[in-house]
Amino acid sequence: MEIDQVEHKLENPNNSNKGIILLPGVSGKALADPRYNLLSSALINANFGFLRFDLWKSVSELDKMTISEIQDFLDKAFDFMQNKGFTEISLIGKSFGGGILLTYINPKIKKLVLWSPAINYSRESNFIFTKETKLYTFKSFMDIKINKRDLYHINYPVLILHGTKDEVMLFENSEKIVQELPKIVLKPIHDSDNSYSNETWLNEIIEETIEFLK
Repeated sequence: MEIDQVEHKLENPNNSNKGIILLPGVSGKALADPRYNLLSSALINANFGFLRFDLWKSVSELDKMTISEIQDFLDKAFDFMQNKGFTEISLIGKSFGGGILLTYINPKIKKLVLWSPAINYSRESNFIFTKETKLYTFKSFMDIKINKRDLYHINYPVLILHGTKDEVMLFENSEKIVQELPKIVLKPIHDSDNSYSNETWLNEIIEETIEFLK
């Protein structure tokens, strides 16, 4: 699938060469979710261009996809941004999207920000098989397992922001990632849930994101 076949929005009023690509969580709604609208305003104010797209519009649409297909589309999003004049491209991923970005291999990545990445960091890995499997096959994200060997490609700055009371993907999962990969920074969002349903939590996560990307 090409970028022009998917509903998308690129904002860059200041003609910046620094761009951000968003990959949302399972519910999608990259163009409509109020959280991403707030993020968009903050990024533009900080002089970043911002690309978001509805690669899936529902859980049922996502279920028919594979991780490899999503990551192939990210390659095309990168090409699209470069053709628009962006020379420094970073990514932000929320929950499921964060898990996808953690395993996404692209040497062009400038920085990576993961909001509560949802993927099982484990001693054993089945990622070589699960990345080619339709997502409806899995009962939960915990069925998709990665380990340190799956993250060999990370040689750029990575920030994980994770709510300490996340009920969907436990904070301890992110702790395990940074214990084995000290180049990745983990910033706890104290008492926050997976949705950052409190305005204070959402503002904090957006502020931390912008500060890191700067």
